[in-house]
Amino acid sequence: MSFFDANIILGEVLGQFRTKIEKLKRDVREKGIACFASSSVIEECDKRITGTVNFIGQYIIEFLKLWFEEKGLPPSTQISNIDIRDLENFLNFYGRRNLLNDPITEIESWMVNELEKLRKEQPSLDINTFIVKMTAEVLKAASSVQLRYSSLKTTGTFITIKTIIPDNRIVDELKNMAGLHDDDAEHIASVSSYQLSNMSTSVFVTLDRRTVLFYKDAIFKIAKANCCDPIYAIHNV
Repeated sequence: MSFFDANIILGEVLGQFRTKIEKLKRDVREKGIACFASSSVIEECDKRITGTVNFIGQYIIEFLKLWFEEKGLPPSTQISNIDIRDLENFLNFYGRRNLLNDPITEIESWMVNELEKLRKEQPSLDINTFIVKMTAEVLKAASSVQLRYSSLKTTGTFITIKTIIPDNRIVDELKNMAGLHDDDAEHIASVSSYQLSNMSTSVFVTLDRRTVLFYKDAIFKIAKANCCDPIYAIHNV
């Protein structure tokens, strides 16, 4: 059986890492491998999805309005007077930490393209009208991300969610490893606890090469949990 990391689940939601994830899905289907996500992984996904959807659906609009105000640009300002570089400064200022980059990048690209187009075709258009158009686009993107994620969690065709309480001793020992993130320590310790309580062997499937797979031998010594890239999952179960 296999347990998926958050990056596998979010990759499926966003259509990222298609080659690796499609191979994983094909292998799982052909070999009848049971695929799970621990409650800690789902908690991480929930936070990142919710944070991103909120940023897209609410804050990006409110903060953009505020940004224009701080630049001294009232709603009646013609879009021909907007410095498009301010959009990049805006997103960099508020950061992308713990957010899903793809939907935000998609919206950013749409905003730049739309502004460039409107500045040529309707240079007298005001900021307020542009924000109304942008609001519809960002709400559409936010709804799409949320819908795909909710479907993945409820249909059970990609993963089954397992509520697991990890052994705190293993969590702490993993957290003491240099380079391993706290969330990953929780996820891997959950796999370890599941194996022990069910007298089974599992593999933790992740795309995180730098902070998990690089340390997989040390992780195995502590948690007795094997970690691998999705293209090798079938060879580790």
